[in-house]
Amino acid sequence: MTGDEVERMVGYFHDADDEFLALLGADRSRFPDRTTWCDLGRDDMGRPLPEREYHYLIWEVDDRPVGHCNINKIAFGRDAYLHLHLWEQPERGRGLGTRLLAESVAIFCRLFELEAIHSEPHALNPAPNKTMERIGFRLERTYETTPGWINVRQQVNRWRFRCGTATTA
Repeated sequence: MTGDEVERMVGYFHDADDEFLALLGADRSRFPDRTTWCDLGRDDMGRPLPEREYHYLIWEVDDRPVGHCNINKIAFGRDAYLHLHLWEQPERGRGLGTRLLAESVAIFCRLFELEAIHSEPHALNPAPNKTMERIGFRLERTYETTPGWINVRQQVNRWRFRCGTATTA
């Protein structure tokens, strides 16, 4: 993701309707304003990889951005937490997320020398949970937590991917 693309990612959240945010377990009142959020993303991009708090990849289909994937809670050389988002409804449910996520996981594992990647999608959101299973993540447990700084407390499925294992996308 480039600095200019940060605005598109931030807009995905800020422009989403409340019903969709509820499916994500996100709370609009926890969002920084657009400018602050964009500045946070751009500032982090300027850091060397081992010092980053986040790392974003833009998902493109036919040279058109359709979503993003990112990691946070990065412990370089050890593990990180993954998030995935297809921005527009027409792109969802077509298998794009599975293919793009498999490619993203391989990139994150390599760039950050990770042993494992975790993901904690909302337990009531079937799409990311199915995608995790399809590419080789293993379900560890279901529990209640607040998975991120924009989220409300919710039931999540905690998935784990061991880097170095093949994906099936």
